[in-house]
Amino acid sequence: MQQPLVSVIVPNYNHAAFLKERMESILNQSYPHYEVIILDDHSTDASLEVIKEYAKHPKVAQVIINETNCGSPFIQWQRGFSLAKGEIIWIAESDDYCEQTMLERLVDTYVKNHCVLAFARSQVVNLKGEKKYIAQRMFKKDEHWDGVHFIKKYLTVGNRIYNASSCIFSKQAALKADKVFMQYKECGDWIFWLEIACQGNVAVVSEPLNYFRRGDETCTSKATLSGQVDIEDYSVMSFLKEKGYLSRYAWFLKCKRIAYRISYEKNRYADDVVKQKVMERWHLSAYYYVLARCSHVFHDLFK
Repeated sequence: MQQPLVSVIVPNYNHAAFLKERMESILNQSYPHYEVIILDDHSTDASLEVIKEYAKHPKVAQVIINETNCGSPFIQWQRGFSLAKGEIIWIAESDDYCEQTMLERLVDTYVKNHCVLAFARSQVVNLKGEKKYIAQRMFKKDEHWDGVHFIKKYLTVGNRIYNASSCIFSKQAALKADKVFMQYKECGDWIFWLEIACQGNVAVVSEPLNYFRRGDETCTSKATLSGQVDIEDYSVMSFLKEKGYLSRYAWFLKCKRIAYRISYEKNRYADDVVKQKVMERWHLSAYYYVLARCSHVFHDLFK
């Protein structure tokens, strides 16, 4: 098998507690042909002490420490792309980790299927590292698709690539991607996968080789409580419409789902002020709230 160089970008902000596990899971990969680029976004915890332990490792090509926080993980992504020497990029987020064979399996799948993007399923773990559940149930077997078909089937109903750490993708495709993803705080990865996938083939490894850390204190959970995720979801759906990927049925399902969240997912938002902001952003007609009510009643009947 051809062994392309993989540039592993490790964007870090205040993940000292997880960074050593992250680095060890990278440096112990069975796939040998890679470089590591560590990007620290002005951490205020003990991250720099951990980074110093690895700075002189032969696989670590660059360490960049920001003097001020840039405010967005996606700005860090773009910086990593410009520094990468490899033709394939892996964004290994600093609070996640993976199986020793993940990179080898992904590169093999990527090359065989002439991909611009390949990803593995993820096992969700909590802040203590305890395994909770295997995500992405829709990917029960190894598959590959034309990228536009993948977008219409999986990326119009939501971001089915839950975690950047589970993916490898073409550097060339990344540099061609619309930079609008950098304007987002939470959903920029969704836009980014759309921009990559439309340039070629996409493949999945169905085995859960990636460990995706989630908990009350993770950025993902905070962003959900603040309403940021659902507010940015509206912008992504508008982007999909503009690109011609979004069917009327997909839009209908998304609006119905948002109405249900607003009406019945009591712990989704931090308070009523946040809920109101989400409602104003989506500006849904009463029709969708009636459908949400019907769904809620139906679910109650079969509990």
